[in-house]
Amino acid sequence: SSSDSYSWFYVVADYDGTKVEITPSVPTLAGKPANKPFTVTLNKGDVYQVLGAMMDGSEGYDLSGSHIKSIQGEDGKCYPMAVFSGSSRTGIGCGGATGSSGDNLIQQNFPSQAWGRKYLTAPTSNSGSASTFMTNIYRVLVKNPATKVTQNGTLLTGLINNRFYQFESNTADIIEADEPVMVAQYMSSSGECPNTGGDGDPEMIYLSPVEQGIKKVGLYRNKVEAINVNYLTLIIPTGGLTSLLIDGSNVFDHTYAHTNANGYTVVIKRWPSAAAQCTVTSDSAFTAITYGQGSVESYGYNAGTLVKNLNILPAFSNVFNTSGGGNTYTCAKTPFRFSMLIPVKPTSITWKFSEIGNLAPRTDVLQNNPVPVDSIVANGRKYYRFVVAADYKFSAPGTYYVPILITHPDIESCSNSFESILPVKVIPAPVVDFSVNYSGCLNDVATFKGQATTSNGVAINTWRWDFADNTGSSAKDTVKQFKAPGTYHVKLNIVAAEGCIGDTGKDVEVYAPATVALVKDSFTVCAGTDVVLNVKDPQAGVLYNWYDAATGGNLLYTGNDYTLSKVAASGTYYVEALTHGCPGDVRAKAVVNVLPVLTTPVLTVDSVGVNMIRFKWAPVANATGYEVSIDGGTTWTIPSSGSNGLIHVVAGLRPSQSVKLIVRAKGCEDKQSLPAEGKTLPDGIYIPNTFTPNNDGKNDVLLVYGYIIKEMHIAIFDQWGEKVFETNNQQIGWDGNYKGKALPSGVYIYVCHITLKDGSQVEKKGTINLIR
Repeated sequence: SSSDSYSWFYVVADYDGTKVEITPSVPTLAGKPANKPFTVTLNKGDVYQVLGAMMDGSEGYDLSGSHIKSIQGEDGKCYPMAVFSGSSRTGIGCGGATGSSGDNLIQQNFPSQAWGRKYLTAPTSNSGSASTFMTNIYRVLVKNPATKVTQNGTLLTGLINNRFYQFESNTADIIEADEPVMVAQYMSSSGECPNTGGDGDPEMIYLSPVEQGIKKVGLYRNKVEAINVNYLTLIIPTGGLTSLLIDGSNVFDHTYAHTNANGYTVVIKRWPSAAAQCTVTSDSAFTAITYGQGSVESYGYNAGTLVKNLNILPAFSNVFNTSGGGNTYTCAKTPFRFSMLIPVKPTSITWKFSEIGNLAPRTDVLQNNPVPVDSIVANGRKYYRFVVAADYKFSAPGTYYVPILITHPDIESCSNSFESILPVKVIPAPVVDFSVNYSGCLNDVATFKGQATTSNGVAINTWRWDFADNTGSSAKDTVKQFKAPGTYHVKLNIVAAEGCIGDTGKDVEVYAPATVALVKDSFTVCAGTDVVLNVKDPQAGVLYNWYDAATGGNLLYTGNDYTLSKVAASGTYYVEALTHGCPGDVRAKAVVNVLPVLTTPVLTVDSVGVNMIRFKWAPVANATGYEVSIDGGTTWTIPSSGSNGLIHVVAGLRPSQSVKLIVRAKGCEDKQSLPAEGKTLPDGIYIPNTFTPNNDGKNDVLLVYGYIIKEMHIAIFDQWGEKVFETNNQQIGWDGNYKGKALPSGVYIYVCHITLKDGSQVEKKGTINLIR
């Protein structure tokens, strides 16, 4: 943009004696030739600046593609350093334009071990609208010129300076490579690319690959140098949208499906410029850039840079972690194992355990030409897994840093070695306890309730009880019935969700039950009588409790002998023996039958006949039986319907005979009814003693009359004893003839046998005068 503006980079040292090898991609202002390495040695805090030479006027050489690495110094060590790159006032335009206005560019570079193979991009928004997109310029830097790079599946061509590809885009793109690359996104000079009119000016932002995604970031917005608007452009898996919060809100200015990466969404947040903090959180990893625009002014940077060494992935896993993944922490006294993923097969790995306090064992492990246990493909790259086949434990909480030295010819560092630091966070072991709700009695069930508290609130995955009798349980809360008396040391072991373990133990006493029997277990008494229930052969030190139920119930009395005073009702009583507070297997039972006072029976005449009377009475509650008397109570007999019957029939009576009956209800105290008197019916049978069979229509036929006759037979004889007439039909009478001839006037004899309707039988005899 002017004759005193340059492409630049800076090397910052953190240790004395830091030796750096620099290979500029173009001639430098200090006269260093292109592609020729030179070295500088820096002390802590030194900054070494490299400026690209000027070509002509305000056009300078572009240092993109320069190579900087730390090498072994005079002390035989090499040290980490930082690199920043960019340019002073520079104009940028699409289609090769130089740009009408300029701005400063400077960003910290990612080390090559943190480069990725997959990048998702999204264009910056125009200052006027979140949904209007600028055309941006992108550069893809490669280490190996043979690296194949695609944009939305199309292979990029035209490698510039044998180091980078460049293209322009106003859409959300996907950049993929078969080897790690670094990607930069540029905003142009105001108005020099489509949709860049209005506020804004050049800016450069190094993008994070998908592999370096983050779930939380705090960033800073500003308004200095006439910035008018602040932006956040974020790319997230679509499933993570529901959990995404920007400053605690899930309301965004614009969202759209990523144009070329299925399953991803671009989220844009726009603010009026302000000097303010901003917080972004989600349960899914995202990448993002933040930027601001003003009148020919701009700023921008990667929102939340994560710099993981993607060439080596040290890890550890708790032995009891069943999730199949690694752990981010372990617990004191919890066994775990070290492991590591690396895309090469090292010639050696040194696990420097001796440098770590509170670790057991603390012996270094050297693995020469180690054999990987397996391999995985992550983000299109194959990683080999190496492990230390031993369990390790930390004895105390804290954060420990475990050095791991890896050697391989492909490692870009001193002596082809790289020391990775595995931070191990150790939190306190879970605190385990349990409660026991148990009487101590062999026949009772003990209830165990487990309790476990982790220092970080992690859930408990596994509960394991050991009841010291070859039985156990895997439930948090459980019950147990012991089979024999004794002392049992019960243990509870837990495994938390992340594999941390804890345990505790307690002694549980189990006592055998006592037995009990009664001297007498059955009583039949009258109401108001005292009854004494006695324990048979009571034992010293044993407590005898009396209840009104076989189990549970109300406690009535405690002691060897239980007196029931003036019992009023029948009941069943149970006695239980307790030793050490433990009840016996079964309570002994005593049954008391109380005969209650009866009510007076009420006697009535039910029905009468010519020679019988039937009496009845209502049942008397609690009566054990009944007796009857027809002689005023002098003698008693069982009712004709049985001892528990409610009917008595007095038979064999004469017509119009009276009978008085008394009934007595049997019980603890007999109750006698008032007398009931009944009288048999008159027989109601009429046989005339005279008839005149002279055909005058009056008294011509002799009939037997009676409305209570069921069956009958009558025979009539003359004075010499010859039968002259007989019939079984009450409706058929004698007309005074015999064998078709009229008999003379005279006296005739009859005999009549009758069955009445009530079943009784009557016999009648007499004489009849036949008058003509």
